[in-house]
Amino acid sequence: LRGIRYYYEWLQAENKIKHNPARKLYIKGQTQQLPSDLLSKKEMNHIYVDYPPDSYRGQTIVQQRNKVLIGLVVYQAMRLDELAQLRVEDINLYKGTIYIKKTGRGAKNIETGSSSGATLTGIHQ
Repeated sequence: LRGIRYYYEWLQAENKIKHNPARKLYIKGQTQQLPSDLLSKKEMNHIYVDYPPDSYRGQTIVQQRNKVLIGLVVYQAMRLDELAQLRVEDINLYKGTIYIKKTGRGAKNIETGSSSGATLTGIHQ
């Protein structure tokens, strides 16, 4: 259901529709909590560290992009909907900040930590 709401919010943001028909859409019944702590911090760190490229030279741009995206998920806790809305102009490599557009919880600026920041800087160079 959340995906449907986000889709219509995106259509509204892109000025493709004026009214969001899913804005007040809810399913009656018992709400279910999503599982948490599926992976430990150590396991998440391994996902990032073990993903190529360790060195950016000779790696494809897609591998470099994926490494940055994994770093943003693992170290900055970015959600899929936030990543999907991320644009080049939202990233400031010189300040080490990324502007995250409002996706239902509010807009925010994040400072890239050492791992994500190093990844962004490596690609920038």
